[in-house]
Amino acid sequence: MRALTVDECGEEVVLPPVLGLAMAERLANNSHKSRWSDLTPRQCLDRAKIELAELRRALEANESPERVAQEAGDVANFLAMLIVNYRVRAAEEGTCDE
Repeated sequence: MRALTVDECGEEVVLPPVLGLAMAERLANNSHKSRWSDLTPRQCLDRAKIELAELRRALEANESPERVAQEAGDVANFLAMLIVNYRVRAAEEGTCDE
């Protein structure tokens, strides 16, 4: 199992291997896109909602397990980005949880 560490607030998040793998694959496939660290937490949430709708459509269309995993990985990535970007901003403002 691989752990993702958020150094700014000293938090560590451990992901289930299947979700972590889906997330990593989607990040690698989309590495040519703009930097997610430039997104605001609100933008991350909006993108997660869009990806959630795509996941719902994939499920309703009974798409392959691989396609469902891709969409779930996208949703999880945007939520993870939201957490990281929110924590970075909190660290910059000195408001990390003690």
